[in-house]
Amino acid sequence: MVSVGDTVERVRAVAGAPESVDSEAGESGTREQWTYRRRGRLIQLWLADGKVVHVSDRKDEKDN
Repeated sequence: MVSVGDTVERVRAVAGAPESVDSEAGESGTREQWTYRRRGRLIQLWLADGKVVHVSDRKDEKDN
C-alpha cells in the first residue's frame, strides 16, 4: 500500500513501474502524476520532491 509521504523508491518497490507518468511544471517545482490500473481500480499518485503528496484510488471506468 502506498501512502502520502512515501518516497519514489518505496512506491516502485511496492507498486512497480507505473502504466504512465505525466509531468507538470509549476511555480513550486515539477509534479508528476503516476497512473496504475490494477484489479478494476484506477490508482493515481501525485509526487513532488521525490515523495507522494496525494493518492487517488477509484473504480476504473475503462475496466468494464
